This record gives sequence, C-alpha cells and structure tokens, in this order.
Amino acid sequence: MKKIDKKELLRKLIYAKKTCDKCGSIYGHDTTTNFFHNFTWDKCDICGQTKNVAPATEFACFITGIRKLKEELKNETV
Repeated sequence: MKKIDKKELLRKLIYAKKTCDKCGSIYGHDTTTNFFHNFTWDKCDICGQTKNVAPATEFACFITGIRKLKEELKNETV
C-alpha cells in the first residue's frame, strides 16, 4: 500500500463512526461478548459500501489498525 493510501486509511479509521463487520474485523478489535452487534443499514465509513454497519466503538474504535498504520508510517520515514 502506498504511503498516501495509508495516510487516507488512517484518517478514515480515526474519524469513523460506523463500520461494517468486515472492516471492523480487519482493522479493529471486537469488544462485544456475543456474536450480535448493534447493526443498522447504512454506509460504512471505511469501505464506503452500503450494508449492515455497527458503531465503531464495538470494534474498539479501530485502535489496533490505527496503531499498526502509525507504526508502518513511522518506519517508512526512517
């Protein structure tokens, strides 16, 4: 992934309010104790597709993906 793409993804992860299950699983950490999320039909703030989405808080606000991307960007500038 290009540096500019990583920065854009990082921005999306930081400001995302809702996410689909796929993006949440890739970039976030599931904080729910059961399989059922609070899904509604809307646009995912990460991939932009309209599908069932849940609040970003159910995936720890993407802290795992944010940390990983920040570390990758830091290593690229060194």
